Amino acid sequence: MLTWSAKYPQVHFIAIAVLAAITYVSLLPGKDLPDSFLFDYDKLAHAFAYAGFMFTTWRSAVKWSSRPIMIGIVGVGLYGFLMEVLQGLIHSDRVFDWWDVAANLVGALAVGSIVRLKY
Repeated sequence: MLTWSAKYPQVHFIAIAVLAAITYVSLLPGKDLPDSFLFDYDKLAHAFAYAGFMFTTWRSAVKWSSRPIMIGIVGVGLYGFLMEVLQGLIHSDRVFDWWDVAANLVGALAVGSIVRLKY
């Protein structure tokens, strides 16, 4: 029986595209990021972006790992931490933010929990 990722190999490309999009937006200078006039949606955006990253990472890891949920949560969490560190090092107008790291983990853990309950 084929696993989901073997049956749909494009999931690996989608995971890479999500990774590239998160990397691009994470490393933009602060002045190039859009402003929201309604509310500060930064943490919500972090949670949703990393939830999507977690989902695609999990789907990619299903084929080659016996623990894809754990790999996804740890990998996505560490990547989110790395992006925050790089923001602080690369840009003078962006800083490392523990709340962003927490929002990233919330997104990854939410998807990991849903996947764990469903599969």
